[in-house]
Amino acid sequence: ELAKAATQHLCHAGEPILKQGNPGSSLFILNEGLLGVWISGAAGGETQVARIQPGEFFGELSLLTGEPRGATVIPVTDCLVTEIGKEAMSTLLQARPELAEILSRALAGRQAANQRSMAGMVSSRRCSSSLMGPVRAVTRWGTIVCDFTAESTADYVRPT
Repeated sequence: ELAKAATQHLCHAGEPILKQGNPGSSLFILNEGLLGVWISGAAGGETQVARIQPGEFFGELSLLTGEPRGATVIPVTDCLVTEIGKEAMSTLLQARPELAEILSRALAGRQAANQRSMAGMVSSRRCSSSLMGPVRAVTRWGTIVCDFTAESTADYVRPT
């Protein structure tokens, strides 16, 4: 049923898939290719904060919280992505609530990594103590609390 609700898109290098600040209500999975993740800083410049490899997902911030897209995602190469909309994800998360925790952990880890990147930190394992500890993710499906340490966050954050 999820496969019927999902849509595949061929995305061309250099053409943004998501733009920071835009509304969104879907999650994407990268099937083929390579993506760059960019965040606009307070001074207006953009910083690449991550790369997305095949098999990884993105777009969970807007899906889980309803907030605007938190980053701009641009293909480095031509890519094939699968988009799963809010209704299909809602059905899936009701059937498998543990997936909400996985998505929330990934979201919290990415937010911590993005803050480090924007602050100019180099190592994906160096974390400010203010970024570690309990992280509460309020989703449309409930509240999830995850306890993050530098070691556990490294499981969800890949260096760029």
